[in-house]
Order: sequence, then structure tokens, then C-alpha cells
Amino acid sequence: NLSCLTQNYGGAGALFALIFLVASGIVGRLLDNWQAHIISRDASANGVGIIRAIEERLLELEFTVERLCAGKSDPFQEYCLQAIEQDTLTSSETIMTSLVAKEQADFRQAYQTLLAHAQLLQSLQRQKRARIIIRTWRSIHMVLAVIAVLIILYHGLMELFTSVLPH
Repeated sequence: NLSCLTQNYGGAGALFALIFLVASGIVGRLLDNWQAHIISRDASANGVGIIRAIEERLLELEFTVERLCAGKSDPFQEYCLQAIEQDTLTSSETIMTSLVAKEQADFRQAYQTLLAHAQLLQSLQRQKRARIIIRTWRSIHMVLAVIAVLIILYHGLMELFTSVLPH
């Protein structure tokens, strides 16, 4: 029966909206702390920092790989290009046997750079996911807060107009 929510101009609804808003704020605060901890732990573990620094470092690593690929054989270049484009790093043993001796040292360096690139890319994705969770929750909470305020405001104004002002 919804009459308890509509009696007294939604007084019970206003109370529940307030309780829900406070509970939602507490959950949001815990979620914020949890995701901020994920970001800070990841930033200290990756050796680069937060999103902007990671993106800059990823670009530097891509330039390094491009420089190492310049003038190299097709298998060398294809491996490196595929590793950057598909964000996957396959075994380097297969390609090492097909490279000439003078390319192998550069390939080892490129492989290490691609490995660092893949690790930073995972870090970037974790941090972006945490940031999206925080932003989404804040957006949801703001909508809930507006709805709760409207319910509380309706109850308060109706009580004011019907109980206080007529006397």
C-alpha cells in the first residue's frame, strides 16, 4: 500500500529519500576511496604515474619502436607494428630465428620496449576503468540527490502551506 508514502504530503517518502541519499553518499565515499586507492597503487607500481604521464610515456615508447624498426626487415617491422596495434605481445623466439644477426640486438631492444608498452597499457586501462567508475557513480549520485531534494522540498513546502501559513 503506497498510502503511507503519500500521506502527510509524502513525509515518509521524504524521510526515505533522505535516508537513501545519506546511504548513497556513504557508499559513494567508500567507492571513491577504493578506486582512488587502485589508481594510486597502480601509479606507484608502474613507475610512470597517472593517466597523463602514462599516455606520454606510451607515445615515447611507440616512437622508440618506430625508430628501431626503421630500415629493418619486413618480419621485424610487422612484428612490432602488430604488437603496438593489437596490444598483444607474442613470443619473440619465432621471429628471432628469421632475423639476420645485425637486427637481433635491435629486436631485443624493441621487444623490451614493446613489453614495457604492454605493461603500461594495462596500467592505463586499470586507471581509466577506476576513473570511469568514480565518474559514473558521482553522476548517478547527483541524479539521486536532485530527486531526493525535490521529494523533500515538496514535503516541506506542502507542510508549510497547509499547516503553518493558514494559521
